[in-house]
Amino acid sequence: MVETAATDSTGEAVRDSTPGKDEDGGEAAKPSSHSSAAGQKKRRRPEEIETDEQRMQKEDQQRKRKEDLSKAAKEEFEAALHRVLSEEGSKKKREEKAKQKRSAQRDIGPRRSCTRMVTRQTHTALFLPPSLEQVYLQ
Repeated sequence: MVETAATDSTGEAVRDSTPGKDEDGGEAAKPSSHSSAAGQKKRRRPEEIETDEQRMQKEDQQRKRKEDLSKAAKEEFEAALHRVLSEEGSKKKREEKAKQKRSAQRDIGPRRSCTRMVTRQTHTALFLPPSLEQVYLQ
């Protein structure tokens, strides 16, 4: 497509497009929106061509890799979950033991008051064998 300059009745230059002509007046190459290779497949070297078997092996490897990664992630998640749950269980057990210990101390009362209530006679009797206990308490 060659554009030629022409003038109109006022003398101004007017551009005239005449399709299909080149500068020499011959047929110009038609512009194409498609490349010449668009209709044909690009030729590949024989080593670039992969067989169906190779392609299937590659897909199997990728699938296996994804499965392995998902399995590893699942195992890691389960381990973390187990660790958290066991920590929670341990924490609850510790809290329960502490609670039982506090309630037992409340039931007994302070230890000092118990020791003050023991008299010398009963205190000594607690540590004597039964045969001597009778003799001492008489």
